[in-house]
Formats: sequence, C-alpha cells, structure tokens
Amino acid sequence: MTTFVAFSDSVEKEGLPELTEAEARAVRTVRARLELNPRTGERRVSFDPQAEDYVVHLDEAATGGRPISILHRYHPTLDADLIYWLVIGP
Repeated sequence: MTTFVAFSDSVEKEGLPELTEAEARAVRTVRARLELNPRTGERRVSFDPQAEDYVVHLDEAATGGRPISILHRYHPTLDADLIYWLVIGP
C-alpha cells in the first residue's frame, strides 16, 4: 500500500513553476519516495500531536541546479503526506 502524497496549493502555484526541469524532476522523485516511505527526511518539531513534520534537503548535485529543502507533514492515521513548502536556493 502506498501513502497518498500531495503538494499544497502554494507549492503548486508558486514553488513548482519556479523550478528548472532538473529541479522539478528531483522534487518529483522525492514525492514518489514519500509514497513508499513517508517518514523520509530529518524529523522536525511538530505543533500537531497527530502529525509528523520532516524536511528533505537536496543539494546542487541532486537537483542539477540550486539546493532545495522540501518540508512535508505526514499524518499516520490518514496515511497521507502533504508537501507544504519548498525552500529554493541557499
């Protein structure tokens, strides 16, 4: 079974369009990995006791461009993950 993974509206409208093709491919690869392992990345403090926040750091070698940090929130009860923020660049 795979986890449902979605991009937030702000990521879809503002973050993804700013990426180069190689950077977007790297972000989509992380999204696909989250479907299989939603607890990917460095665990962060979460304000929601029912959810888990993580950040995945991609360096220039992984993106073919700028470094990108992908912040996502996993909700184990729903088995759903939301990519809610992309931090692009240094």
